[in-house]
Amino acid sequence: MDKLSAADKKVFYAAAKSATIAQRKKVNEDENNGIAQLEKEGMTVVRKVDGQAFRNSLRETYANYSKEFGADNIRKIQDVK
Repeated sequence: MDKLSAADKKVFYAAAKSATIAQRKKVNEDENNGIAQLEKEGMTVVRKVDGQAFRNSLRETYANYSKEFGADNIRKIQDVK
């Protein structure tokens, strides 16, 4: 990037921003289409999850992962918002 002119950097960043928006749109469409297909085939899809109940159900799993991967690493994952 250091070799690009200021004008080229501006064009590059604008293209990257557009690509990010297009990619996110495509991923959302694919996800929605996939969920619709699963529901069509009879799967029940839970769209609203009780976050606390979900985290509670993972306590034992996180404890095991903490032993394997380190408690600090698991905490970093859990802290991501």
